Amino acid sequence: AAARLDAYARAHGLETRERLGLSLDDPELTPPSRTRYELAVLTDDRAPVAGGISRRVLEGGHFAELRAVGGVADVARAWDRLFTEWLPGSGYEPGDGPGLERYLAPPDFDTWSGFDVVLALPLRRARHAR
Repeated sequence: AAARLDAYARAHGLETRERLGLSLDDPELTPPSRTRYELAVLTDDRAPVAGGISRRVLEGGHFAELRAVGGVADVARAWDRLFTEWLPGSGYEPGDGPGLERYLAPPDFDTWSGFDVVLALPLRRARHAR
């Protein structure tokens, strides 16, 4: 998937645009074989959609952000910190939409290393005060 997205970005002059990862499932609840993760490149409405590439519009809103650097285990620990350390006392709960990973540098998806990402958790005000 990463190679296909890279080829698409090069073919359409988008190679310098920001890359995102979208976590569509909760890995605590969804078996690994069913966990969905999408890779994306930021574009505008003029970029053509072809070759297995689809368009998704991301909604704005409030997000909690945390930077993670290292391997895939470091990224997982950072997500865990957002959910278990920051979120419970924040007055917020997870909002609608996927968790986002903004890639500050291209990772090595073959070895699952070299990540430098900003994690972005969509938020809404907590419905029940604790």
